[in-house]
Amino acid sequence: MAKENEAYLDALVFKLYGLTKEEARLVLRELKALENYISAVVKYIDVNHNL
Repeated sequence: MAKENEAYLDALVFKLYGLTKEEARLVLRELKALENYISAVVKYIDVNHNL
């Protein structure tokens, strides 16, 4: 549950900075995030277009 909340908050920050899901994915990979975490963040970016 905590990781889902963290992924949601990361998605909010990426949206606030105007990053696309592809750009967010690149940032998270540079930070060595796990692929399942990256997928969770991208899922929130996709679902919540009006974050």
